[in-house]
Amino acid sequence: MKRIVGKDTVETSTRRDISSAGHADPAINAAGARGLAGNDHLLMSVLDHLPGMVYRWRYETTGQWTLEFISAGCGPLTGQPPDAWLAGSGAAFMAWIHPEDYQSVIAQMTTAFHNRQSYCCVYRIVTADQTQRWVRDQGTGVFSPAGALLFCEGFVTDITAEKQREYQSLSSVETERLRLLERVQQQQSAIIRLSMHPAVSEGRLEEALSLIAETAAITLQLELVSIWKITPDGSELQFLTGHRLSSGALTHSEGLRVSQYPAYFAAMHEGFVLAVPNVRTDPRTASLTEVYWDPMGVSSTLEAPIRLHGQIVGVVCHEHVGPCREWRADEIAFARQVADLVAQALLNAHIRHRAEELAAITRVSQKISAGLSLQQILDSIAQHAVELSDADMSSVFTLRPDGDIVLASYGLPPAYIQTLMASGDAFLYEGAISQALWERHPVQVFDTKNASDDALQRLMIQEGLRVLLIVPMVEENEVIGGIMLARRQPWQFTDAEVEFIQALAHQSANAVANARLLELERVARKRAETLYQLTRSLITFDNLPDLLETVVTSVVEALESPWVILATFQDDPPEIYHYVQGGEDADPEVRLSFAELWGYVKDSYQHSETATLLTKECVTTVSASWLFCQRFAYYLGSAVVAPLQYRGKVEGILLALRPDDKPIFGGHDVALIMAMANQTAAAIENFRLLDSLNREAQQLGLVYRLGQHLSRSLDIQEVCRLALEEIGSVLEPLHGSLFLVDSETGDMQLMAQMRYDPENLQALMREFRVGRGLSGWVAQQRQMAVVDDVSADPRWIATPSTAGIRSALSIPLFSGDELLGVMTLASTRPAFFTPEYCWLVESTAATIAIAIYNARLFGKVQQRAREQECVSEIARALNTLDVQRVFPMLVRGLSNLAACEYVILALYDESRRIFTALESTVPTLPAGSVLTLPSDIRTHLMDGQPHITTDLGVPSDEPLLQELLTLGARSRVIVPLIVGTDLTGLLYLGSHQILKPTQIPTLQQIADMIAIALENDRLFRAEQHQREVAERLQATALVVNTLDLQEVLTLIMDQLESIFPYDSGSIQILEHDAMCVIATRNAPHAPVGMCYSLKDHPYNRRLAAGEVVVIKDAQQDAMGWIPFNRSFYMRSSLGVPLWVRDKVIGALTIDNRGVRTYTDEDIRVVRAFAQQAAVAIENARLYEAQRGQRELAEALAAAAAAISSVLDFEQVLDTILDQVARVVHGDTFNIILVEGETGRMIRWRGYEELGIAMPSSRENIPLAKYPSLLRMIEEGRPVVITDIKSDPHWVQTTGQEKLNAYVGAPIRIAGKTEGFINVAGVNVGQFNEQDAERLLAFANHASIALQNARLFQQTRRYAEQLERRVYERTIELEAKNAWLEAILSGTSDGIIVTDSDGVIVDANRVAKMWLYHSLPPQDVERLRALIRDLARRADSHPDAVIELTGLDLELRAAAIFGKGNEGPVAVIAAHDVSYLKALDRMKSQFVSNVSHELRTPITSIRLYSSLLQRTPPGNRQRYFEALDHEAERLSKLVEDILQISQIEAGQLELNRQLVDLNALTEMSVMAHKVLAESRGLSLHYHNSDGSIIVSVDQDRFVQVINNLIENALNYTLKGGEVAVSTEQRIKDNRHWGTVTVKDTGMGIPAHELTHIFERFFRGDKPQALHIQGSGLGLAIVKEIVELHGGTVTVESEVDVGSTFTVWMPLLDLE
Repeated sequence: MKRIVGKDTVETSTRRDISSAGHADPAINAAGARGLAGNDHLLMSVLDHLPGMVYRWRYETTGQWTLEFISAGCGPLTGQPPDAWLAGSGAAFMAWIHPEDYQSVIAQMTTAFHNRQSYCCVYRIVTADQTQRWVRDQGTGVFSPAGALLFCEGFVTDITAEKQREYQSLSSVETERLRLLERVQQQQSAIIRLSMHPAVSEGRLEEALSLIAETAAITLQLELVSIWKITPDGSELQFLTGHRLSSGALTHSEGLRVSQYPAYFAAMHEGFVLAVPNVRTDPRTASLTEVYWDPMGVSSTLEAPIRLHGQIVGVVCHEHVGPCREWRADEIAFARQVADLVAQALLNAHIRHRAEELAAITRVSQKISAGLSLQQILDSIAQHAVELSDADMSSVFTLRPDGDIVLASYGLPPAYIQTLMASGDAFLYEGAISQALWERHPVQVFDTKNASDDALQRLMIQEGLRVLLIVPMVEENEVIGGIMLARRQPWQFTDAEVEFIQALAHQSANAVANARLLELERVARKRAETLYQLTRSLITFDNLPDLLETVVTSVVEALESPWVILATFQDDPPEIYHYVQGGEDADPEVRLSFAELWGYVKDSYQHSETATLLTKECVTTVSASWLFCQRFAYYLGSAVVAPLQYRGKVEGILLALRPDDKPIFGGHDVALIMAMANQTAAAIENFRLLDSLNREAQQLGLVYRLGQHLSRSLDIQEVCRLALEEIGSVLEPLHGSLFLVDSETGDMQLMAQMRYDPENLQALMREFRVGRGLSGWVAQQRQMAVVDDVSADPRWIATPSTAGIRSALSIPLFSGDELLGVMTLASTRPAFFTPEYCWLVESTAATIAIAIYNARLFGKVQQRAREQECVSEIARALNTLDVQRVFPMLVRGLSNLAACEYVILALYDESRRIFTALESTVPTLPAGSVLTLPSDIRTHLMDGQPHITTDLGVPSDEPLLQELLTLGARSRVIVPLIVGTDLTGLLYLGSHQILKPTQIPTLQQIADMIAIALENDRLFRAEQHQREVAERLQATALVVNTLDLQEVLTLIMDQLESIFPYDSGSIQILEHDAMCVIATRNAPHAPVGMCYSLKDHPYNRRLAAGEVVVIKDAQQDAMGWIPFNRSFYMRSSLGVPLWVRDKVIGALTIDNRGVRTYTDEDIRVVRAFAQQAAVAIENARLYEAQRGQRELAEALAAAAAAISSVLDFEQVLDTILDQVARVVHGDTFNIILVEGETGRMIRWRGYEELGIAMPSSRENIPLAKYPSLLRMIEEGRPVVITDIKSDPHWVQTTGQEKLNAYVGAPIRIAGKTEGFINVAGVNVGQFNEQDAERLLAFANHASIALQNARLFQQTRRYAEQLERRVYERTIELEAKNAWLEAILSGTSDGIIVTDSDGVIVDANRVAKMWLYHSLPPQDVERLRALIRDLARRADSHPDAVIELTGLDLELRAAAIFGKGNEGPVAVIAAHDVSYLKALDRMKSQFVSNVSHELRTPITSIRLYSSLLQRTPPGNRQRYFEALDHEAERLSKLVEDILQISQIEAGQLELNRQLVDLNALTEMSVMAHKVLAESRGLSLHYHNSDGSIIVSVDQDRFVQVINNLIENALNYTLKGGEVAVSTEQRIKDNRHWGTVTVKDTGMGIPAHELTHIFERFFRGDKPQALHIQGSGLGLAIVKEIVELHGGTVTVESEVDVGSTFTVWMPLLDLE
């Protein structure tokens, strides 16, 4: 019967089904067969169109399966047609199942057959094109009536697309699960960190809330997180703190009223987290859009309510900015935890606050015990009350024993205290304060806007305070004060806060009561001490100003006032007499006027005997208004004013001030200042009476004392001074002056002054003359003048010195009829000089006049004696030949003689008609300056007449006169110096006093002596000069004949300067129509070598013509002379020609910066030196000519030798430039080499020294552009140009304008010009034809040297090129060798080079190691033989593989040279293939092991399956158990293989968790107890003390322990023992948890210990004993342990046992 798809197959199947029912009627069977055959086509059509394939298997008695039918759907599903499947075996059919799914499919089908159930398997298949598909196989078994399995029928469908969707879904779900896990871990970590942070646990609320907000924002990556608190009355949600992720801290000023947003607050009070994806559309949050969401840019929010004591007290807002955000469950849970943390922080802060409250009460008690003042205690209470009650301000008040209110505040401006203090105690009897004090119970105002209208209420509203709490302070049933607390936010004070403030008030009441008693005692004691000290001071002081200062100081100290003012009045006229200020705030710029003070007294206190307290709020009078609103509005807080009254008369006023930041004055302050004012008024009146008596006594004794004092001195200045001092010491402080009148000139001279400003003294002296001013009027009218008001008297001249003067008295001083002077007294008080006063002054005037007359008479006698002595002294001093040395003594003498402070001695220059100062004491007119005098004075002096100016104040434009006025001089005298009839100079004298004509004869006498002395000095100096000139000329003549020209010229310039001073000089020689400098002195403008063309310089042209040239002033007549630059500008010059044999050879010039007249004597002297210079120059010239020729020959020889000794071209060029300077003396040198039509400058010298830019060697010079170069090329001759600027063919180069002369010579080689040697000089005419010939001779030598150098250079260049090529080739070969060596040394293959016979020529390191070190001799010989064989066949590239001891090599050979070449011909590469071979063997072993391990359970299953078919049903149970055991064994093997594959692929994932290693190990041991007992083995466990916590995947780690225990049980013989233990150990400085499994089994040989963890490795002994195992258990153990970060160690001894230890790192839970 054929097994084909179609009709026959159906017939076969049908027939078998029919025949199986042996009892059926044959007729019925035949009919059924015909019916089925009729439906054949219909059935096949259905099967062919099913989306899958249908199959039917027959179960053979042999246990094999035969495929009887398969539908056409197998083709699209598996890629093979039905015929291919029917032709195969059952094993071939099962092979299409994926290997990883095979065992699972077999197990499911077997179980289904066993239970006679249908099966549904999902697995993968491998199609014909090796692709994988997922299928669903649904089938059932067909059993015989006896229960035997006959057939297996099923239907397979393709579910690959479904599986792919499922995998994608599972992948996304797993990814999301991992992300969720990661997020939750991060969130929990953040919560743990926050809960353990000190700020949270210690109750530091602000820090804790900021930290929580910041952490929440970072964890959830939210832009905004904020924390809000509901006010105690539940009316408003207020912002506490927040965090903005992008910028840090978040602030928000406004709260949210609960009544305005009912939906939001209703949702929040439900107690659940509000997760709102869209805040603008959600009805719970939409109302906040305009006020919050839009301004903050929030789109989504997560609102977590804060619960505390079962109440919702706030909310934590997690707000998202950007697109709307869906909130995840983990985020909602995290938000709830954050809110719980905030609640915990609030609770901790509350506990901390309560503790601080108790501490605050303790601190208040400490303040009390410290004995502080009442104000300090109140300040401390106010501060602590605010800090510990969460209030915005506090105020504490009490009453002093005198009824004053003592008030302290904290958190409010000083204006608050001032306002309350200004109202007195009125605020205590209004509103809430009155209620609290009356009821003695705390009163709280919940909203000040709705409370009663009173003074305190208005202040609260003004400061923005909403809630008010007043707590009274009660001591012994008496209310002594109270504590007020206020808040700006409408948060009422809680009961706990009120209770705390009550405790604080109770504690404070006792302190305040004690402080009040101390205050009362202190005030009384202070008042008594102050009055006592003031009384003592008033008795001891002897002057009123000091007394008043003491009173002010006492008031400052007693009243603690920083500003006290005391003013006393006088009656006629009414004004302030004394004005004293004191205190640290006293402002000297602020001075109250009499009108202000008197108006205040008149307005309020003229008839009052008490002081008054004033504050800003009590401005009820005009006087109080100006005090507080005008003069002290910026400062004043309160004031105490007390009048100084004595017997009903107001003597003054005492005013004490305090600023608005200090307490207001109290009643005791008012009483104290009034008592001090009364004592002060009495003392002032006593001082006035005493002062009047003293003044009368002083006036009576004035005349007597004045006569006595004035008679003691005959110095008129001293007499005048003493007179004013005596008057001022007796009378009131006055201003005074005393003028003397000159009877000859009528001038008034100030002799003494009293209390005038010394700086304006000179101005005061100039203002007063006879007839001018009050003193001048008295001198003119010769009568006394009294002025009661100087401002109304035209005679009074006001000056800065007289500012403040109100009245004056001026009286003349007579001696007989002679007016001696005028004494003027002045006072700052109007109408001061009464008739009694005038009488007293008149009585003293006669005494003063007598004393002045006597002193004046004595002074005249003394003056005459001094004049005579001074004239004699000057005469003696002038008796010397050095007048200038005597000048200082002359100045002193004139100053003593005529009181002349300013002395000028000037000489007259007849030729220039000017006076030049020889010596001077005028600071701005030093010696050498020219005096400018008016023409009329010059005329007087020329006539021999002196000139005197007695009044320098007359306007004049004379500069010197103006200077003397500036210095304070008042007169001057100019006396001429006359010798014979000639004017030789003048003596100019200036004095601060008035010089008199009577002094002129004496001054003229001195001037005549000075003139004679100067003339004698001039004659002596002339004679001395002539003698010195002769000596210098003689000294110069001695060295003129020397051959050293420079030495001679230097000596001439030195000698000439020593006898004829000049500023600069030069010696020049005439060469080629130019004057050239050969020697200079102080003339950087004309350096040696510079030449001046005669054509361009008329000055030099005249000298060359033999003229003496004199320039007196170049500004007037330069005569073609160049004055050079300004820094060396010369005004005068003298030039003298140098003559030699009637020929001018040069010139000697001297110059002066100033204008100088050269006399005939000067010209004679210079001519003498010029003649000597001419002789020396001519001699030197001759010598230089001879020496030049000799030096030229030597230089040419030396240069030729030098340049010929060098062969290097560059060195030759340098040597040429070095030597050319010896042949031709120039300033710049260069060498140009010809390159075709251009030249290139390749060497140069001297340009930098002249500041000329360096030429570039890269620049080409077009030869056609330079005629001088073309000329040398064409003619072969040198070119010399003496003046390049005048040469029409010269091409000037930019930057070389300093060069003026040129000489050049061609360098010719083989008749051709190859270059040029060029020399240039800065001087015109510097080169001549001799220089050109010298240079040409040198150039000829240079051409030979250059030619030799070029030949040498070419030879050396060729040699260098050859050497370089050899070197480069050597480097190239060495690099290749190094590269090859690096490759050969770095490769892991062996490289061997042989000759044609196979003999090894060379080998790399690896090959040498194999050939000479690592291999045994027999292997080496085998390897060499193979190498020889391969080398001989190298042309065909043979290869071979050889197995050696521990080494497998693959060898390949190749030829490297042809047959005809010598040297190595073959290279052989040996590659180590040991690893590949090992892999191949491992693969074979793996296949063998797996096949064996799989074959064993499969064979057993087949065996038991066969037995089951033949075994009666009652005996089948043990076979089923055996089958189950083998299936389990097979399943475990497959699982181990899959697990190893997962580990290798890195796909094994660990689900770590914290577990106790003791519990885990104990559980595994208990699970194996039964197995151990069944095998006759002892299994016991010993755990360590305490827990061993490790982080492991619990399932995987149980597998590790199970594998180790099962191995120990498998390899331990009956009667043996297996011990398992856990403990903590330290290894490598780390803490480990260990699991040790120790057995007494067969042990492991030492050579197998290194392999036991390899996959599929099994020892020899277990295999021999047929102990079951896959060889994967220990490999899996090792991999799993290492994945956990641990390690496995083993110790074993054959026939003793083995010990396996697993080491796992412990967690640091601290």
